[in-house]
Amino acid sequence: MDKTMFTRVVGAAFYPGGCYAVYNTRNAVMKWSGMGEFRAKHFLSGLNRYNNSPNDVESALLLGNDPAVALQTILESDKTKNMRKSSRFDKTYQCVHFIPLNADGIQLMKILTLPDWNERVLDALFERECRSWNQGFMEYDARVNGVYVFSHLDSDLARLIRFREGVRFENETRPGKQFGVVCYSWQVEFIRAYLEDAVALRVIRMENLIQHMDIT
Repeated sequence: MDKTMFTRVVGAAFYPGGCYAVYNTRNAVMKWSGMGEFRAKHFLSGLNRYNNSPNDVESALLLGNDPAVALQTILESDKTKNMRKSSRFDKTYQCVHFIPLNADGIQLMKILTLPDWNERVLDALFERECRSWNQGFMEYDARVNGVYVFSHLDSDLARLIRFREGVRFENETRPGKQFGVVCYSWQVEFIRAYLEDAVALRVIRMENLIQHMDIT
């Protein structure tokens, strides 16, 4: 109890090669505990190194009732004052994957707990010569026919925040670039509300992705 009373974390999810800190917000906007979450990440990183892999914990799962909760959470983070931005959830964890508490979330968990799941998802989506390989000028995954494409199939809120910041900066300083997002049907309303129709959407059926990745 003394290890977790300073944080909102409710557990950890281990998978081959990695570990997620797990948060459960249900149908409310979670009030993040600032430096307490950095302590939780440090504590879980120790557990992960002793039991699973040499890597630190850099990712979290945020469980919630539906994407409306994800939208409220991400908009609330935008209101954080500059002096407190360093303790925002997207600064504590490099990746924060929103998991809806329904069948879609169960399917998403099957993907996120595979070894090398991110590479497998991106390989299923894009030709290798189109990939950004994390070397781009902003957060995006591939350039296809001149369009800078971001995949939200991992439901990562922290990356989505960085993508929107990049889109806004590019539109203000170097207008003319085209941007797109790949998402699931249950994410469409959330993405449109958060990005305000600034990008084109391509909808992927989760069942097709799971079949392509040969997940049972």
